[in-house]
Amino acid sequence: MRFYNRQEEVAVIRNLSTLSYKHAHMLVIYGRRRVGKTRLVLESLEPMYFFVDKKPALCY
Repeated sequence: MRFYNRQEEVAVIRNLSTLSYKHAHMLVIYGRRRVGKTRLVLESLEPMYFFVDKKPALCY
């Protein structure tokens, strides 16, 4: 699937993801169904990787 004309949106998401190293941020993506919201997130976060720890979380 090709990905067209979303450079500005991808830049905003990538910029927010770099800012979140210092402080937590939340991003909400909403819109009509079947317009490419999931694909936008996947394309934006493609160069990133995530570490998931299997240890149980400590709740206070």
